[in-house]
Amino acid sequence: MKNAIIFGATGYIGIALTKSLLSNDIQVLAIGRKSQKYFYDKLSLEHNKNVDYLQINGDLESFLNKLSQNTDCKGSVLYHLAWSGVDRLTNGGIRKQIKNLSITSQILSFASEIGCSKFINLSSQEEAIFQHYIQSAQWKVKKYSSSPVFYAGAKLANAELVCLLSYLKKIDYVNARFSIALDKKLSGPSFVAETFKKIKNKEPIPEVKNTQPCEIVLLEELVEACYKIGLHGKHMADYYLGKGDIDTLENYFIKFNNLLYPNQTKSLSQNSFDKGILELYTIHQALENDTGFIFNKDFTHLAREVI
Repeated sequence: MKNAIIFGATGYIGIALTKSLLSNDIQVLAIGRKSQKYFYDKLSLEHNKNVDYLQINGDLESFLNKLSQNTDCKGSVLYHLAWSGVDRLTNGGIRKQIKNLSITSQILSFASEIGCSKFINLSSQEEAIFQHYIQSAQWKVKKYSSSPVFYAGAKLANAELVCLLSYLKKIDYVNARFSIALDKKLSGPSFVAETFKKIKNKEPIPEVKNTQPCEIVLLEELVEACYKIGLHGKHMADYYLGKGDIDTLENYFIKFNNLLYPNQTKSLSQNSFDKGILELYTIHQALENDTGFIFNKDFTHLAREVI
């Protein structure tokens, strides 16, 4: 991999991925809807000739048509991180979520048209959890364990769409999913990062209704995994990005609190994840087999760096 295109480059993961690729001497074409000033300010790097940023102004179709006519990107690896809407649309309705499937379709078709070597769909572990919920027939007896059900369903549909379109458009694709990524400075805009900051300030742990499993990984390791997938990821692979060290979000907050204040420890809640759910977090072995990359830092290591 000598060249990469990142759609959704101005987001939390997109900025970090751009930095990671540049550090590995990859030429990056970064694309997003925010201004150049925003992107380069977030990038926080001295002028680097290996990165160009293009802002999407207007509709995506016109932007892609113009880009395909004026840019030579043959052989590039394309990373698709874009997910339209406020707060990643986790609270969006079904119509807004379906719009994201259209965005994926247009970007994958563009990648095929310009001769990209690989399309990497960087997604959410939510899609796998929702798929298990549907296939195990849990939907018949209980509500989905996370509130953004339209988001979860759209993420699953998006992954299935990528699989179909990659066949029709004759382009290699990789699906990669993760739960939660944090950097050492807790600079991300997520609820998790904000809650960790509150715990550090000795504020009470907020109520967490979501009981489904998740895993918190270090952002630095996540984007390094994405780089290795760009190099060695196999066609039609579905990689889980993490160690498989899972827990509920509530327990992660309690663990963080107990590391900070060992004299004021709180009790962890008991988990009873079924076998099907646990298997969703063991596919990470395929990542090591295909790319040679493994996640080294569990939550305790991560938390101590954050502290």
